[in-house]
Amino acid sequence: MVTVDQLPFIITDVTVAETLKGTAPGTVRIRQTGDRGRAGTHILNSGSTYLLFLQPFTRPGEDTTNQYSIVGVDAGLYLEDGDQAHLQDTESPGLPRTLPIADLSAQARG
Repeated sequence: MVTVDQLPFIITDVTVAETLKGTAPGTVRIRQTGDRGRAGTHILNSGSTYLLFLQPFTRPGEDTTNQYSIVGVDAGLYLEDGDQAHLQDTESPGLPRTLPIADLSAQARG
């Protein structure tokens, strides 16, 4: 865990299985606000497969090589379950809770 201005962050190394739009290295570092065990925090878990909407993370004066953050904190965090992706964000009621991965992939690719 890293703390910046008393705000905890977890940085998780993630293997990229597929990129739907844009480019990404084979491994990226995902920076998430929060820490494990805190209620309402959705920290990436080892062994799980996710569909992530990411944006590059930058912070002046800090080495942020290959670091990304999830769009909308958790709004871009979907847990893969078979052919479905389940939104992990509970605070974005306008987003669909479950999406077919094939449809989501087709839309992301344009």
